[in-house]
Amino acid sequence: MRWALLLTVFLLPAMLPFAGSWAEEVGREAEILDYAAPSQLYVHQNETVSTYITVHNKAEQNQAFTIQPLSVPEPLTTVGLPTTELLVPNHLKQIAFGVRAPAGAAYQNLTVSFSITSDLDPELNETVAMEVAIVPPSNLNFGVDDFTAFTVDELVRTAVAVNITNNATSSDDVTFTISTDSTWVWGWNMPNTNGNEAYITMEPNTLSYVYLWIDVPAVVNGAPLAGAGPRFTLSAISGLDKAASTWSFDLLMNEKKNASIDHIDELLEVAPNQDGRLNAVVRNVGNTPNTLNMTLQALTAEGTPVPGTSPSDRFNTSGWVVALFGGLEDVVLQPNESRTIEIGFQAPNEFQGEMHVELQVFADGARANLRTINTVAKIDRVSSGTLAAEISNCQSILPNQSCTVNLSAQNTGNSVNTYFLREVSTTGGFAVDLPAEGL
Repeated sequence: MRWALLLTVFLLPAMLPFAGSWAEEVGREAEILDYAAPSQLYVHQNETVSTYITVHNKAEQNQAFTIQPLSVPEPLTTVGLPTTELLVPNHLKQIAFGVRAPAGAAYQNLTVSFSITSDLDPELNETVAMEVAIVPPSNLNFGVDDFTAFTVDELVRTAVAVNITNNATSSDDVTFTISTDSTWVWGWNMPNTNGNEAYITMEPNTLSYVYLWIDVPAVVNGAPLAGAGPRFTLSAISGLDKAASTWSFDLLMNEKKNASIDHIDELLEVAPNQDGRLNAVVRNVGNTPNTLNMTLQALTAEGTPVPGTSPSDRFNTSGWVVALFGGLEDVVLQPNESRTIEIGFQAPNEFQGEMHVELQVFADGARANLRTINTVAKIDRVSSGTLAAEISNCQSILPNQSCTVNLSAQNTGNSVNTYFLREVSTTGGFAVDLPAEGL
């Protein structure tokens, strides 16, 4: 199944001024100071953009740094310079100031430079250069609110389409990026891409669409929980002034009901006419709290249902009584929570035989996700006994006379048994008379 989330909410043009800078930092390390500053600034007509130089006092005493303009081509001017800041040892400070372009300034690229001097070393004079671009303002607007949430199903590739409008007066080469803390796989459904970025060129006052897809993973061991999921942020970065418009959306997992059988004892040996139990471990692997439905099915040795039987928590067949203990279907399990149940077997009073059973488990509301596993109970007959003799009256005997020896037998096996006495060997001319009946 494939889901498509198409968002086409249009916003009215918004005239929002931009002021800022965006660039990689450049810097230098010297014996008594470090500094860093942006390498590039973007400024609009009739606008002051804030920038900075960060200085670090590496000396072992207080040090005063002075920043002043060194070269500022027309029509640019600075605001807040020169300025002096005193730093204690091993401290750093971001010293902010402004660069202004007047109304009517031509769109162009210029290089400005500033000097950093120190009161500790009159010879120290560091130069900081910045590229300043006077550019038309961008005005990119997504056609949706700042945040949206969608409900998604596992193992579905979810498509997202959102509209964006260029409300500026200039053509804009827009770069799109996605940021997320999630490991969910995603990609673009757009013709112009490069790695994790997509590109379009938008003429003034035009609308375009951004298309992407996200593969929703399976719910494993109860996660992701229902109603939870990752956040994705789509950014549109203007090629004019590097201003970014963003839209965030959450993908929230739909309810998934499922169960697993993690373990079952494979074999139970019982004595004739005796009972025993084996263990099984069942688990709620859905992403919501749920109960589990559990039943037993009698099987033939070939693994097919015994004719005339149906799944139940207790059944009698072929002299066997089999029952489920601790099933308690009203017990709610949290996602990924497990519990142990028991399967009891009462064997018939026979010397051999076996009973094959299938355990069936499914999460409430998800019978289609039935889980099964087989086990067997076997009759293990032990036949043994001991014989004791009381011979105190037969210590001596005259010829042609007889005496009686009292014998007692004990059944040390695990089932009813019959014992017969047999003469093995007799010496000294004695004759032995044994009972023919079994004990």
